[in-house]
Amino acid sequence: MDSGARVSPLYLRPSEVEVSPDPNFDTLVPNLSAAAIKYTESLNVTERELFYHCLSTTHSLAYRWENTGSLRLEWPRVPLTTDRETLLASAELGAQVAALLDTERSVPEVTSGRLRSEIKIIAVPSRAGGGVLNPDTGDLNVNASWGRSQNGAIMPGQGIVIPRDYTPRELAAIEEEARAMSLPRLQTLARLGETTYDIYLNNVAYWKNVPSRV
Repeated sequence: MDSGARVSPLYLRPSEVEVSPDPNFDTLVPNLSAAAIKYTESLNVTERELFYHCLSTTHSLAYRWENTGSLRLEWPRVPLTTDRETLLASAELGAQVAALLDTERSVPEVTSGRLRSEIKIIAVPSRAGGGVLNPDTGDLNVNASWGRSQNGAIMPGQGIVIPRDYTPRELAAIEEEARAMSLPRLQTLARLGETTYDIYLNNVAYWKNVPSRV
């Protein structure tokens, strides 16, 4: 695992379980400090709701912008509310974020069912010059210098990334979703990024429209 990755589990195995000879012993305990347990009891919320509140907060653009310096130096400090309904609303958003981060979970309007208009146009598999991609002829081979082997290790490469403005069709799809969510278009663009990219696997195949903040 990349040394920059950090994991904060929702549940932990108690220390005695780690040395238990019984492989079926799967008791878990909430990953909460004594202060956190006291906080959940004071608001009558569960450890899962507190966990999802932390998840939604740390994935908030406003939070990241306001705490950039601290986040670069140490663990994030997550603000806690004294209002139960506010925390539950935040936890609901966090549960949505968790679903989006889980690659094995189906998310309505994002990976299943009727997709949202701005989702349909993101990272569309495309062929340079038009036409259909054919994996049998190597169209999906990744050879756009995304990495190279060096002394037994894989080193990253620059690849082929083409920055560009959104097309009128892409902007129309973003505006459609903004209207559905009663949001200004500029706010929606701020979430996606004001520019987009075409990211190539090779000289033929590319992912069309990968916004800068996706």
